[in-house]
Amino acid sequence: MTFSRLKTVVFSHLLLFCLFFAGVFVLPCTAREGIAPERNISVVQGDQGVPEWKLLWDKARSHVREEKYLQAASVYSEFFKQKNNIEQANWEYCKVLLKTGDYKTAIKIIATLLEKNSHRNEYILAGGQAAAQSKDWEVAARYFGRVLERDPMGELSDVALEGLVVSLRSLWKKELALPLAERLIARQPENLKLIQEMAFDANVIGQNEKARQLFKKLLEGQDVEDSVLFQAIKVFDIPGKEKERIGLLEKYIKRHPEYLPFRHNLIEYYLTNSEYEAALGHLVYLVGHLEDNDAFLLKAGDINLHKLGRPDKALIYYEKYFQKHPNDKEIKQNIANIQYILANDFLTIVENDGAWLLWRDLAKVTPNRKAIYLQMADLLEAKGMVKEHLDILLILHHHHPEDEIISMHLAQKYYDIKQYGNAFKFIDSVVQKQNRTKSYHLLRANIEIELDREIDALSSYEAALQFDAGDSELRKTSMELAGSLGNTSK
Repeated sequence: MTFSRLKTVVFSHLLLFCLFFAGVFVLPCTAREGIAPERNISVVQGDQGVPEWKLLWDKARSHVREEKYLQAASVYSEFFKQKNNIEQANWEYCKVLLKTGDYKTAIKIIATLLEKNSHRNEYILAGGQAAAQSKDWEVAARYFGRVLERDPMGELSDVALEGLVVSLRSLWKKELALPLAERLIARQPENLKLIQEMAFDANVIGQNEKARQLFKKLLEGQDVEDSVLFQAIKVFDIPGKEKERIGLLEKYIKRHPEYLPFRHNLIEYYLTNSEYEAALGHLVYLVGHLEDNDAFLLKAGDINLHKLGRPDKALIYYEKYFQKHPNDKEIKQNIANIQYILANDFLTIVENDGAWLLWRDLAKVTPNRKAIYLQMADLLEAKGMVKEHLDILLILHHHHPEDEIISMHLAQKYYDIKQYGNAFKFIDSVVQKQNRTKSYHLLRANIEIELDREIDALSSYEAALQFDAGDSELRKTSMELAGSLGNTSK
C-alpha cells in the first residue's frame, strides 16, 4: 500500500469529525466541511471590536472552502502565532498542513494538540500519518500502535492497523508485521494488494506455508499479476506441491510463451512423469522458435516414435534434423525404417482404391511422399498386386515426371501385362544418358519386338552390347534377329 493511499484513507476517517469552536460537539460533515465548517464562529464583541485573530481564522476558513489550501496554511500560520491555544483552530491548521504535504510543520502542531488532549485518537492517528509521510517509521509505528491499543476495534482501527503494518514492513520487521496483516486481511478480505505484499513477505522471512496460503488466495482471482505468478511458482517448488506448481508454470507460459526456463521445467516434469503428449507440446514450440533446435527435434521424434507409437509424426522431426545433418547415418536409417513402416501401414488404403487421396493426405506427414510411395511400390510388387502396384507408379510419375527411373518401372510393368503401347510410351520418355543402361536397351528392344519394330529392336540390342560386349546370349539374339531381317529382306 502506498503512503498516498494511506493519507487518503486517513482523511476519509478524519473527515467524519468537524468540531465547532463554540461548544465542543461532533457534527456530520459535508464534503467542504472536512477541514473547516461552513459557517464561521461568532464571538461576543467588546469595545475593541472584532479581534484580529478572529478575522484571520475566518479568512483561513474561507480559503479552505475555496480549496485554496496553500493560502489557508499561510493564514493559519499567522493565526497560530497570535493565538495558539484554540484546539479547534489548531486541528484545522493540522489538516490543512496534511493536505498540502507540509508534514514537518504538521508534526509540531500535532504535538501541541496532544499536549492539550492526549487521548483523542484522531490526533494520534494524524501523528502516525504525518510521521509515515516523513518516513519516520519508528514514530509512525508508535502512533498507530497507540490508536490500536486504545481502541482495537474502533472506527479508526483499520486505518491504524494498516499504518502499523506499513511502518513495521518499512522497518524490515516483517515477522511482526505479518500477524497484524493477517488481522487486517480478515477485516479486508478483498484487499488483494495487501495479501500480495504479505505473501511476498512471508516468503522472504521463510514462512513458506503461510506464503503458500496467501498466494492461493491471490491465485483464486482472474487478473493475477505476473510478479505474483512468478513468485508463487518458486513458493510451490517443494515436494508434494508439483501439481500446483505445474499449473502455475502452464499459466505463466500462456502469458509469456518465450520464457524458456519455465518451458524447460515443464518438459522435464512431463517426461519424468511419462506425460509425453504434454511434453511434446512444449517441444514443438521450441522446435518452431529456436534456431539451435537439434536436441528438441530428436526428442520430439523419439517421443512420437517410441512413446506414442506415431511414426508418421516422428518422421517430420527426423527429416528436419536430417536436412541439417545429412551425414547422420543413424537418423537416415531411422527415416528409412519409418518410411517402410508407414508404407506397410498404408497398403490397406491403396488396396481400397485410396492411393490418390493418400498422396494428398501424406503432405501433412512428410514433404518426402515419394520415398513412402516407392516403398509401397516394392511391397505391392512383392505381393503380386499388379493393379495397385501400377496405380502407385502412375501417381509417382504424375507428381515426378522428371524421374526417369519411375518411367523405366512403368515401362517394365506395362510390358509385363502386355500393354506394349503404354510400355513404349514410357521407355521412349527416358532420354538422360545415365539412364540409358544395358537394362534400358534390352527392355526397349523387347518392347519393340512386340510392336513389330524389329529394325528398331536390332538397334536397341546393338546398343545393349555396347555395355557388355561379352554377353554371348545377347549377341546370339542380336545375330538371329539380324539374320531374320536379312532373310526377310531377301
